[in-house]
Amino acid sequence: MTPKEQKPRGRPRGPVSEKQVQDAIALLKRSDLPAAEIARHFGLRSVEGVIVTAVKKDGPAGKAGIEEQDIILQVNRTRIENLKEYNQVMAKSAERESVLLLIKRGNAQYYVAIRK
Repeated sequence: MTPKEQKPRGRPRGPVSEKQVQDAIALLKRSDLPAAEIARHFGLRSVEGVIVTAVKKDGPAGKAGIEEQDIILQVNRTRIENLKEYNQVMAKSAERESVLLLIKRGNAQYYVAIRK
């Protein structure tokens, strides 16, 4: 096969559909697969942060405007790459009255302060 005849590998790149996001969240909830493998499967370009999979509307995160499918990129200005790092930084922040999160929603990023 010549280079022109080769089929593209993996899923096509480009905008991620709502269904792809939902499928990724469902897979993350029930899988031990590494995040990079899941991202590659769904055609995502980068793996960073932690996907919010559930929010209590009357809890601190819900009251602060956090929504399912938001991606937490930073906690108290510390970059978060995975769930383990998120849990470590949150444990260090347990005694604080508030936590500052950098959230990615769609193409936008913004800071949210969550008060306990």
